[in-house]
Amino acid sequence: MAAHVALNAEGFTTAAFAVRNGAAAFMYPAGINARERDIEALATARWTEIIDRLIAANQHFVQSWCSAPLTGMCATAPGHPWFPAASVPERRRRELQVHLVDLALPEFGVDRWSDSFVDGDLTLQWPTVEHRTDAAIAVEDETGSLWRSGADSQTAPTITRTRRELLAWVLDRSTPPGLPPLAPWSNRSRWEHLATE
Repeated sequence: MAAHVALNAEGFTTAAFAVRNGAAAFMYPAGINARERDIEALATARWTEIIDRLIAANQHFVQSWCSAPLTGMCATAPGHPWFPAASVPERRRRELQVHLVDLALPEFGVDRWSDSFVDGDLTLQWPTVEHRTDAAIAVEDETGSLWRSGADSQTAPTITRTRRELLAWVLDRSTPPGLPPLAPWSNRSRWEHLATE
């Protein structure tokens, strides 16, 4: 997981350099298969090397993206959907929030997600649900907001779940009672693309 998070930061730094130079801004210009090979290679390195790489990658990310706003478009790799460069800081935030949960440590659970992250990311990710299940879904959260998905959602029985439960479900970090399994969020570039068509 640490190798994955490090390569994500390096990929965004690569994209920042391309954006600044007016080039096609791909996180992984050599493609997703090359990225997977790089992650696997780093994952077999010594733990201290992985941590050093992660720290350096985070520093380079901050230097690349936080010194000045960037405009333009980025993509994960050639052939993948484009997304605004301005969304990169929030995408990196999601990467860290989600994978900190994967550590299964009490300091980094879903319950530690900030309200701003939950509210913003649930709104962003919810449209992917209809592309990942055929089930009719109607959920009321703790604020009274209704979350619907599917052609028959208006007549589906309404269940109650918290916004955190919903986001953890959409991000494949839990399956709350009453909600169906979803097609993997790991292919999120596809879901985000479909959700904005």
